[in-house]
Amino acid sequence: MELDDLKNTWQAYISQDQEHAQPLSEHLNKNKMNVSNTLSKLSSTTLYWWKFTKNVIILLFACLIFNVVLFFIFPERFQNLEHALPVFGMVALFGLVTLWTYYEQVKIFDIADAVNIKAALKNTKERFKRWYLLTTLIYVIVFPLIYFVVVKVVLQLFHVEFPLLTEVSISGALSVISLLGNHLYYKKTYFKWLHTLSKSLDELEEAK
Repeated sequence: MELDDLKNTWQAYISQDQEHAQPLSEHLNKNKMNVSNTLSKLSSTTLYWWKFTKNVIILLFACLIFNVVLFFIFPERFQNLEHALPVFGMVALFGLVTLWTYYEQVKIFDIADAVNIKAALKNTKERFKRWYLLTTLIYVIVFPLIYFVVVKVVLQLFHVEFPLLTEVSISGALSVISLLGNHLYYKKTYFKWLHTLSKSLDELEEAK
């Protein structure tokens, strides 16, 4: 179900709510607008990354299949392809993990069929926290692996050799930078929006 349905459900909910309620103050009306705007941001951002990830994965596997086919057709021209297959495998693993995480994220905000939309939106915040913790733990494992493979490939391309400890250290540093960047992004977007959503819903609930 498209995430836009979530916003539409909320709009229908507040329209129905207003039919049976006394005229609201400007502050409460502003809170309802904040909820709608926040849902729009959550919807558009989540769908953007979901579609972007799907397209990247499709392109990735298309390149992988293309190279494997060429290897079987012209084995003499791709004698070292077997060395690249582990790289493709790790990149494919990273892509599939990323695809799964964004798919699960889309499902978190798929609450358009909820009977109690306010309760469902509050539950969404808790589900998102659990999802974020789980995906962070997964990337703690996946990032070092993918970066280690990438570092090995780059060093081989430039015919440079580093001690294993140095390669592991570089992979670890890149993993930390990626995890930190990912955390800062979610802190400035999703966690900020969910906090705004929760605050607006609480104020609307208190006004009842």
